[in-house]
Amino acid sequence: MKLFFFQRKKLFLYSLAVLLLFFILFNYLSSKTSIALTIKGQECFPNRFWLVRKGVVPERGEYVAFKNHKVDGRATWIKIISGKEGDRVEVIELSDKDRFRVFFDEIGGELTVRGYVFLHSIDPLNGTQVFEAFEKDTRGRELPMIEGGRIPGGKYFVSSPAVRSYDSRYWGLVDESEIIGKAYPIF
Repeated sequence: MKLFFFQRKKLFLYSLAVLLLFFILFNYLSSKTSIALTIKGQECFPNRFWLVRKGVVPERGEYVAFKNHKVDGRATWIKIISGKEGDRVEVIELSDKDRFRVFFDEIGGELTVRGYVFLHSIDPLNGTQVFEAFEKDTRGRELPMIEGGRIPGGKYFVSSPAVRSYDSRYWGLVDESEIIGKAYPIF
């Protein structure tokens, strides 16, 4: 038995070195990057698999991965940074008689428009974005609306192009401390 181990000592040491190298490389990569998966039924983007570069705060128009402690602090959220410091959020809530319903083919039903959220950028190239805010979500739960005002430093307005996206127009701004990093769609 001793002869068996002695003859394979070199192979054992090489295997140990490769394992150690793999562990160090994996540890280094996991401290710099992570992955995120889109949950079925929660799609705001056509992509389902994301690579996240940790510690990088994206610019306006780029994908951001963050933890949303206002809604669910366990999940990793992916949205686009639409507004940042200095931009102005304006909220117009419609009166009950002015609210109207919009039919959505993908849910086979209607949602009532409660009001509008305007995001006025301080950058003239970005102009103003308009978001419809609905009264309830697709499960019939009441939706809050963000309050208007200037976006302070270290806060971001996030959204997605999906009309029914659950984003900053409802639960507010994302704090820089909640940002995991810049997200890249893979597929």
